[in-house]
Amino acid sequence: MFYIVGNNAGLDLVNTRVVQEGKPVDLIRTFEGLIHWSTATGLIDERRARQIIRKWNDTADAERVIARAHRLRDSLASVTEALLESQRPPSSALEDINSLLRRKSGWFELKAAETGYSKIFHADLDDIDGILVPVAESIADLLCYGDLSQVKRCEGEQCVLVFYDTSKNHRRRWCSMAACGNRAKASAFYRRSKADREVKTG
Repeated sequence: MFYIVGNNAGLDLVNTRVVQEGKPVDLIRTFEGLIHWSTATGLIDERRARQIIRKWNDTADAERVIARAHRLRDSLASVTEALLESQRPPSSALEDINSLLRRKSGWFELKAAETGYSKIFHADLDDIDGILVPVAESIADLLCYGDLSQVKRCEGEQCVLVFYDTSKNHRRRWCSMAACGNRAKASAFYRRSKADREVKTG
């Protein structure tokens, strides 16, 4: 399961390294996992994903790309940490992003969705590195055009997920209300109930 909560593909890539039951977990350990994540984020459509997996899975190039994806994730995590601290991202992370932007090989297709439109990237099957280009472009767009003060970390006690707050009043606090939001509400309700019981029995 992937956490597509960041409102930005770069942040969602950062969110593939999570903490579950107190232990770090990597949600993208294989090339096939990377392609499934790209499909879940809407960067690659299902048909293209099948073609890419058929052509590249279990190859040395696929191993190289998954290692490249992990390096990119580290760079994007350092960018995110800098933004959360209102600091400038490290130049090494920006160069890592730029190295991918220079390799763009493929094309975007605009598609009508149920509400609005979506942009699907078709990576050139002859350049496997093109798979990561849309992720680099998404974080570049955020840095250039976004309100960087709205990059936030979920306030859930054990949560490490990050997101770009596009809510109307910019008051989003949780990765999702269904997960951390509800847990926080339940925890607050339990504390209030316990306090009420202690007052009544005190």
